Amino acid sequence: MTSPTAIEFCYRYQQSSQIVETQSAPTPLKLATSNGEDSPYFFDSPLAAPALFAETILCLVNIVRTHYDLQGTGSLDPVVTCGPDGLRFEGFSGCGGVYVQCLFGPTAFNEPILGRGTANVDINEPLRNGLAKLRAGSQVRLSVGSKSLSLKTDDDQFIEKKAKLPIRWLRGFCEVQAYLSKAGESLTLPTSQMLRFVRGLLRNAARSESVWAVPSGTSLRLTTRQTDSAVKIVGTERLRSIDRTTFETGTRQRLCLYRPCFGREWLER
Repeated sequence: MTSPTAIEFCYRYQQSSQIVETQSAPTPLKLATSNGEDSPYFFDSPLAAPALFAETILCLVNIVRTHYDLQGTGSLDPVVTCGPDGLRFEGFSGCGGVYVQCLFGPTAFNEPILGRGTANVDINEPLRNGLAKLRAGSQVRLSVGSKSLSLKTDDDQFIEKKAKLPIRWLRGFCEVQAYLSKAGESLTLPTSQMLRFVRGLLRNAARSESVWAVPSGTSLRLTTRQTDSAVKIVGTERLRSIDRTTFETGTRQRLCLYRPCFGREWLER
């Protein structure tokens, strides 16, 4: 029997090596290793405001599973990205006509954000039900890794596995970045006026109907006439999706409508 003259080793790392600034060391080097004892998560922290986090994610899920132009079922697999600015969830509606992004900054968590990484994960019915039960005083820990997402509550733990990223989403992310880079803030509303405006939108308006939002005192109103200060809205039902969330004082300060320099379609933040 002939012994092998060479053995091929394959090292797989959970994430990239990086330099992360902390209070204890200005530029510590954080290496990714193949040690099986290392944490599989690039993000791991308790939630500072569990109820607000849950409402926001459920709003995102409602959008990505909705077909605004066609009948059908959308994806429930948002992309999660961890970086120095916070934890970002994003995705597209089932029809591909609506892009949604939820960014949770460092203050949304009780521990500092040190890792970097991206994952595309399922948010299935058990996790959605778990999120719906969260309250302001709940003890919740969120962990995100390259292969899974974990949400641990007082009574249960939900683990969602990595999902494949649709090719059309990849193309869509590239288009969105190009679109947003040319968008400028046009109209803004404070929280109280925002709720009145959004909840006053017609529920059964034609999905392809175009209207324009224009300033009206301290609020906005819709018109069928285009003006220089107007922002175009195609299908008001899309904007109504944010009505699912409870707007708490100090957490959502305003609604911003953006107008790209090469068009007048609406963008919201």
